[in-house]
Amino acid sequence: MLANYAKISDEDLDSCPHDKFRSLVFVLGFFHAVVQERRKYGKIGWNVSYDFNESDFSVSRRLLSTYLTKAYDNNDDQMPWGSLRYLIGEAMYGGRVTDDYDRRVLITYLDEYMGDFLFDTFQPFHFYRSADGKIDYIVPDPGPRANYVTAINSMPLVNTPEVFGLHPNAEIDFYTNATRELWRNLVELQPRASSGGTGISREAYIGSVAGDIEQKLPPVCCIMVYVRNCSCDDRHLIYRRFVKKSVNLLRHKLCYYKRWNDLIRY
Repeated sequence: MLANYAKISDEDLDSCPHDKFRSLVFVLGFFHAVVQERRKYGKIGWNVSYDFNESDFSVSRRLLSTYLTKAYDNNDDQMPWGSLRYLIGEAMYGGRVTDDYDRRVLITYLDEYMGDFLFDTFQPFHFYRSADGKIDYIVPDPGPRANYVTAINSMPLVNTPEVFGLHPNAEIDFYTNATRELWRNLVELQPRASSGGTGISREAYIGSVAGDIEQKLPPVCCIMVYVRNCSCDDRHLIYRRFVKKSVNLLRHKLCYYKRWNDLIRY
């Protein structure tokens, strides 16, 4: 929301004479921030990741100014909520939405954020309010731009999924993906080539380890040649110490380790 108000001046807020324009600009800024923040929750936030950007907010703000100025000039006490919700939800932001369920979510936000209930003095409107009352998102009283910036700065830096109408467990998947991305980036930042003549590259280290393993491998041998070259005394000794089954197992193990040595070497 600070990014939205960084591009709004007091002159922009004074461009519309309607007394409700400033409050609706704040509501529109909160709505814009919510639809953008939902993207970080992946499929839980939006089925499709939409590129909502500053142009959607600025054009929607001009629509608010145009319709409220017209209502002010005509002395119309009724706010054109239907037209505003349709143009913002179906034309501007909704023009990017391709999924039917995402469109329903977008329209629901506007139904919850835009209406005469915003200015109900008997039942104040809350975007979100925690059970203990410590976190409360409300529409500030009408005033200069500095008032809204102060209200935005007073908001928590870290928002729970409940602010966006999501279940509290929605952030589990977000933190899991963020952790995986962090470790993936750390692995990619590992040095791959030596610089300045100091240290050793990743490829050189792997090559040295592979070379060390290769040097420790026994020389290439043929199992059949080994058995054939055994003397008669050795054969009798093996037979006396092991039963015939054990000798066959020994041959099998020799073949097994030879195959692994060949795989490592070649």
